[in-house]
Amino acid sequence: MLHWPRTTEVLKKADSILRRHKDIEGMTSVSGYNALDQSSSPAFAAGYITMVPHADRKEIKNIQDFMDTVRNDLSQLHEATFTVFPRPTVQGFGDFAGIEMVLQDRLGGDIRDFNVLADTFINQLNELPEIGNAYTSF
Repeated sequence: MLHWPRTTEVLKKADSILRRHKDIEGMTSVSGYNALDQSSSPAFAAGYITMVPHADRKEIKNIQDFMDTVRNDLSQLHEATFTVFPRPTVQGFGDFAGIEMVLQDRLGGDIRDFNVLADTFINQLNELPEIGNAYTSF
């Protein structure tokens, strides 16, 4: 498991890789924050990229292409897993576009069995072409 100094070190590496893009105006990262469930955890971090205004961009015109580039750039860091999300198009929709679902164990079974069920469900969702990215913080 990562801890804050190690997480911070990985963030520094990610920062140095991404700063090569001239269309990035700035970046902010927070070590120890899990943006998926808004909790503190030494093994998580959140980062936010600010782009130069669209009209002034030289390289990046399409946000989906840019997110693919970021995913590819960060894939060379094997110490961590990075997930890239766009900001919502309209303020107030939440941090991530899409829907939120809640699975509930109503039988009171073993938590490990529920974990397997949740992982299976997420994997099946990710196989659907309509789903860009499904994840669980369970």
